[in-house]
Amino acid sequence: MEIESGESIVVVKKSHYDIEEDLKSILLFDSPLKASDIQKLWTSYLELTVEPVGWKALWKMSRDICQQFEVEFPVVAVVMVDRVNYDMLTANVTVTGLDENVSDSSIPDQIDDIPLIQLYPTVGQENTSLQVSHTADSLESLRLFYRHLWYPWDIEDDSCTWVQDHLENRLQLHFDIISRKIPRDMLSKINNLIETGNDIFRRVQEQSEIAENNESDLILAQLIVELNCIKENLNLLEMKQMRDKIDSPEKVDKKRKVFLAWLEGVSDDLLNALQRIKSQLPEDTTSFSCLPSLEKILNECWVAKNMVYVGEGLHYLRRSCELSTEGLIEGVGAASKTLIEHSEGGCLLFDVLSRGSNFSNLTLVGSKVKFVVVVRFGRCQMTNVAVNGSHKNIAVLVESGAEFCATNCQFTDCSVAVEAKDGSKVTLKDCLIKNNANGLVYQSSVVHIENCHFVENMQSAVVQLQVSGNESGSVELENLQGVTAKGVTFTGNKINVSKKINNESLSSDECGEI
Repeated sequence: MEIESGESIVVVKKSHYDIEEDLKSILLFDSPLKASDIQKLWTSYLELTVEPVGWKALWKMSRDICQQFEVEFPVVAVVMVDRVNYDMLTANVTVTGLDENVSDSSIPDQIDDIPLIQLYPTVGQENTSLQVSHTADSLESLRLFYRHLWYPWDIEDDSCTWVQDHLENRLQLHFDIISRKIPRDMLSKINNLIETGNDIFRRVQEQSEIAENNESDLILAQLIVELNCIKENLNLLEMKQMRDKIDSPEKVDKKRKVFLAWLEGVSDDLLNALQRIKSQLPEDTTSFSCLPSLEKILNECWVAKNMVYVGEGLHYLRRSCELSTEGLIEGVGAASKTLIEHSEGGCLLFDVLSRGSNFSNLTLVGSKVKFVVVVRFGRCQMTNVAVNGSHKNIAVLVESGAEFCATNCQFTDCSVAVEAKDGSKVTLKDCLIKNNANGLVYQSSVVHIENCHFVENMQSAVVQLQVSGNESGSVELENLQGVTAKGVTFTGNKINVSKKINNESLSSDECGEI
């Protein structure tokens, strides 16, 4: 059973004002309400507006569900809703169609308790008497609330003013983000606070279940202090008047500084590394520092076009690193022996928000993150870089309007090697894309591929996602829109080149406002 071409979802378009008024009505804005009661209000609202049974939808499976069924993320299925479980905000469904790359035996025909926010009602319904537009509208409101306005720790808020304290502020913040009114440094800070808060809240819950002695009690107390600090920061940043009052960054020395992250090694190795660095120093360099912690360097120095060199060894980052100004991160030894990895696990490793972030001669390990590099703004360049995944993550996500260039790079063992969103630009030259689920996935992007080798990718080597169209399935590379290619080879892929219709961005909603 495969998804039929032309299967389209109901699109809901509303003004910001209408969205705000709808949410205020649903959540009884003028009434005292505890956070723990909010789900009950959603239940009452959905009981009146969402059809209880018999409607068809596209089910965009989450990464966790794909792991549960042991299929490669992402997967989109066509389902028939057998029952809506209003109290749990879920639905029981029957699967009627799957992506062509997913075996029918991988996913059961009937599945219970699918989150409603993962379902998108389709235009073509077998029962034409259904009010599917009302259902789609309600689910869109539900998605917006739980994906962008609600934090997991909100459930612990025992005040009676959660709606009055947070709804308008967070909604305005969301509108400002999608309208690109938030400065990119501030946006990165907000995203990192949310990501870190989610991680700490998860650890608090885990620690609460195992707390049995003084040591575990101390760890729990420390985590709670960290989480409270993040809450306070986010509460300030979600208020527009506070965001407007934040001063511009202090003026810094315009001349660049050079840093070396050096773990250990014999003196001759260090001298050779220093000699190599010296030969590359520009005239406007003001200082040089050598530290054992790459994380400390990146946290403190990423201003004024700094140059960060990295010695051989495994360098751990405990938090995602935002690159908000132009700069260089380059290995000074063998690329295969110079590794950077997220030690705690989380959403992403590097968050690029600058016009010129450059990675060179190193290996980025993505075994514990959902995204290795996210290019939100500007341009990111990789040269002689290996990105190794875990078959569950995306190596590089290029947001709308951003640009990514890779030369002599390798992308292996990822769910997606490179995903390019609408309006982005991607250049791949002399690259190896091997043993991923999907290699390059792009939407309405400008893509140039030169002398690249796509080898043993388990679903498709190159995928074009389309909003609509009549053509789906395997195609020739020259038939793809927006792609120029030269010297490209394909070896051992399940499908070399394909088009998919009505698949949304493979990465959306995986990490909040990514």
